[in-house]
Amino acid sequence: MRIIVSGGRSHCDLELVQRELTKLHLRMPIDVVIHGCCGARAGAIEHWARLQGLGVVRYPPNWERFGHRGEILRNSFMLEDSRPDLVVAFPGGHGTADLVQRARNAGVMVLEIGSAPQEEGGEAGHDAIIADGAARRPPTERQTLHTSGTAPRGHDGQGRGAHFEGAPA
Repeated sequence: MRIIVSGGRSHCDLELVQRELTKLHLRMPIDVVIHGCCGARAGAIEHWARLQGLGVVRYPPNWERFGHRGEILRNSFMLEDSRPDLVVAFPGGHGTADLVQRARNAGVMVLEIGSAPQEEGGEAGHDAIIADGAARRPPTERQTLHTSGTAPRGHDGQGRGAHFEGAPA
C-alpha cells in the first residue's frame, strides 16, 4: 500500500505519528510512505518508514518559485503524481485541509488522526476506515489523474520530479 502522510508543520506529536503509523502498518501493510518534507513531522515519518524497511518518496514545496502557493501546488502534484491508496492526515492547517479535500474528491481513502480536518458527519479513526483489516473506499470511484505541469516538481522546480528512495522489492 502507498500512503501520503500529511499534517501541519507546527502541530507535531512525534510519538502519535509513530504509534498511529505502526497500528496502520500492522492492519494494512505499507510499502511506500510519501510526505511533503516539512518540519519535524517529516523527519519522524521518514525515520519510522526506514526502520520498517519501507520506500520513502519526498515532495518538497518550491517556496522560492511559487511563494505562499508552494504548499498547495505541491499537494496537488503529490496527490496526482504518487497515486496513493490512502492519505493519513494528522492535525494541521489549511495545507492539510486542502490535501484531504483533494484526496476525497479524487476518491482516495482518507484516515484522519487526532484533530485533523474533518467534514461534518465524516468518519475518523482506524476503526471507521479499516474494519477487520479491509479498507473501505469513499462512494466515488477513484479517478485517473494527470498533472497539468503547473505544480512544483522538485527542490529546484526544474521538472526533476519527486525524490524517491528505497524502492520496495
